[in-house]
Amino acid sequence: DAAWRWLRAEGGAPPPWPADPLLDLLLAWTTVPDPKLEAWMTAERRRLLIEGLGGVKTEPLAALALQAMTAEYAWREAADETAAVAALLSWESLTSEEALLVALYRDPATSPAAVKALQDGAEDNTIALVLSRAVTEPEAEKACAAVLPALTPIADTTSAKVRDQYEIHPYPRWRSVDGQIRRKSLDAHLRDRFPAMRFDGIDTARPRLLVAGCGTGRHAIQTAARYEGVEVTAVDLSRRSLGYAARMADALGRTNISFAQADILGLGAMEERFDVIECSGVLHHMADPMAGWQVLRGLLKPGGLMRVALYSDIARARFAKLQAEIDVEDAQAISGEIRCRRNAILKLPEDDPAAIVWQTGDFYSLSGCRDLLYHRREVRYGWPEIGEALRELDLKLVGVETATAALKVFYRERFPDDPAAVNPSNWDVIEREYPDSFLAMYQFWCQA
Repeated sequence: DAAWRWLRAEGGAPPPWPADPLLDLLLAWTTVPDPKLEAWMTAERRRLLIEGLGGVKTEPLAALALQAMTAEYAWREAADETAAVAALLSWESLTSEEALLVALYRDPATSPAAVKALQDGAEDNTIALVLSRAVTEPEAEKACAAVLPALTPIADTTSAKVRDQYEIHPYPRWRSVDGQIRRKSLDAHLRDRFPAMRFDGIDTARPRLLVAGCGTGRHAIQTAARYEGVEVTAVDLSRRSLGYAARMADALGRTNISFAQADILGLGAMEERFDVIECSGVLHHMADPMAGWQVLRGLLKPGGLMRVALYSDIARARFAKLQAEIDVEDAQAISGEIRCRRNAILKLPEDDPAAIVWQTGDFYSLSGCRDLLYHRREVRYGWPEIGEALRELDLKLVGVETATAALKVFYRERFPDDPAAVNPSNWDVIEREYPDSFLAMYQFWCQA
């Protein structure tokens, strides 16, 4: 609480960092989506820089550096910190601990002295992990990206702008996949989820699946792990994002997935037809989402399934006042603008409706915050528009995935004549009564 008051310029002296191995692991391997913990980390980072390391152990220092790297240095930075970091970067040689201090504020790969110090100290596993994140992994991603095929040109103006955004800020940054996935056939998975459906015309034993707009690949890789016999094709606009995805697929031993650069708008020339197409959080970033959706519909087998995720206009209205265009083009200037805006958001009154963004994981990194609030292009939907789109595309709604179990129970109580909960008009009624229901997007399945 003291750190929170300090971050919001309300005074207070934050306590020192505790010795806690579990906390160190949390910081090293996850994004911590909590404003008060961020305030604590920001304050501790400042203390270490301004007051000195003071005998702090390598493990917590490296863990804090790894969390700062995961956040892409989205945290508040005062002028005296900027000056102190500049002085540190001017040194011709650094100890490994000083290199970790650099990593609290800047990508250590940009400092030859920091890289050398990390290499010299790499017998320590925690220092080796910082070195891997800063140098080894990005180099591997560049190598992976360089050899990936391009299936289509990227000629559309909006598509090119979106590609450029994700070349600067690949999204999302992730470190692990769900360890609880139980591998089973697509048929078994779908019958468990949608027992009333029929699957005539699609291959549920060896399905072909397209992930249209895979980003950095987490969902596509989990999909490749989920279904027995599946072969996944995953495409994205951003070659840098695809490099991240391909590296992670290699690291996880996932061989039944192939990545390629492509614009959805150009995929209509493909001859292959897919049993399942997944397109999550992508269409609403296109100049004409229906044009992209129509292309994907044409790639679907008769009876095939689509899993689509779109932004909710009602849910995102809570923080619409925070969304803005970022006019600058330079990568460093864009990052600085996002950091400035983001830190102003942390000073909102805690009862401000827009403060709900603090509850979203995307808020806690620069790339996530840019995707959430400062995207090049965003179109928002309501259930009436989704219903009309499904009719136009000759698709039927078969299930709403992001509805909680409690919300589905309420739906069936409210609309007992629709036990499958697949009427968009009814969902519109529910969402208007519970406007935060789809803060994490509408995510639904539909069938040709």
